[in-house]
Amino acid sequence: MINECDVDREGSNIFYPTFNMTGAKNKTIKRLWITSLEVDAIVKGFQSLQSNKKDLLMYKEAKIRQISD
Repeated sequence: MINECDVDREGSNIFYPTFNMTGAKNKTIKRLWITSLEVDAIVKGFQSLQSNKKDLLMYKEAKIRQISD
């Protein structure tokens, strides 16, 4: 599974609830970290997909902010 949502807390807050609603279990999630939509940047991003550990932290931040708002 590749998370291609926006690279910020709100992008993470979109991906994980949607992913959880699918009921998918035990899937490896990789993160596409790009800030440009230029072809070279996209290709480079897919060649260097990252772990979702940092992204999970951003999701938790977004969730806490959502609750506090």
